[in-house]
Amino acid sequence: MAANLSTLIAPFKLNQFQECFIQNRPFLVPEVHPAGIQKLLELPFLSSLESLLEHWTKSIQVHLPDLRDEASSLDTDSEGALSFFEQGMGLLFNDAQELSPVLESWIQGIKKDLGVSAMTYGRNLIYATPDGQGSAPHFDQNINFVLQIKGIKKWRVATNTHLINPLTR
Repeated sequence: MAANLSTLIAPFKLNQFQECFIQNRPFLVPEVHPAGIQKLLELPFLSSLESLLEHWTKSIQVHLPDLRDEASSLDTDSEGALSFFEQGMGLLFNDAQELSPVLESWIQGIKKDLGVSAMTYGRNLIYATPDGQGSAPHFDQNINFVLQIKGIKKWRVATNTHLINPLTR
């Protein structure tokens, strides 16, 4: 299957996603069909945190316990990241598409389906969060597509009643 937004949101259709986007509502696909993401699931570095740390050569962002968010973080290497993770801190691996053309093809396919310029900045982020932990409430100033590969995550999505169209976290 091609790497694109249509594959990711199946059995829903692009117009259903676009309707939610226009209305500024979250769009949820409760379960992605495994065949649609098979190439992602076959990436060796996505098989486990240990495998990801073995393949990762760049710095890793550690979300510190005071905010559990990118706004309070430090950078470390793979060895240090595992220690922080074992202490209950979340990890962020930026620009994962640099590890695999498969991830880059997903970015390009999604941009095409969205109808945005091929020059639009896109990237893959990989989060690893210890059991029972999470991120502090925040607003993301960009469009996000979250594909959870392992584990269980509880999402709390709320209407923003503090600022109209905020630009930062």
